Amino acid sequence: MGHVWVRAMIRNSFTDRSIPVKALVNTGAIDTVIPRRIAEELQPPITGRSTVPTTKGPVEPYEYTGVIGITSRRRAAPMLVLKDVGFPLIGVAILKPLSLEVTSVTGRLRGSVAFLHLRRIRVMRLGAHLR
Repeated sequence: MGHVWVRAMIRNSFTDRSIPVKALVNTGAIDTVIPRRIAEELQPPITGRSTVPTTKGPVEPYEYTGVIGITSRRRAAPMLVLKDVGFPLIGVAILKPLSLEVTSVTGRLRGSVAFLHLRRIRVMRLGAHLR
């Protein structure tokens, strides 16, 4: 259930270049990773570098922020660029902002509903309790 293939769009928000891709949604991964060949085609501005643990040991991928689109939903998302990856991997960090989730029954993506719980907060004016 933790791996789902989807059609997605990856876009450089500065140049509006975009590439349709077949991506793997991995619920065991947090970050979204794209292959270096896609990054070379999109030419995104690099925003940094970080050390990331992998099963093969730590790596230092470049980071950039692009736009990920799945179905009609699109959001800006941080992405890591790795040369050893053959296809885009979409981590769970972007699923919630896209209001998507992997269902346990079908193992597919579906729209999710985000609930915002608001509490009524009682605010007193300063000094009101002294009267």
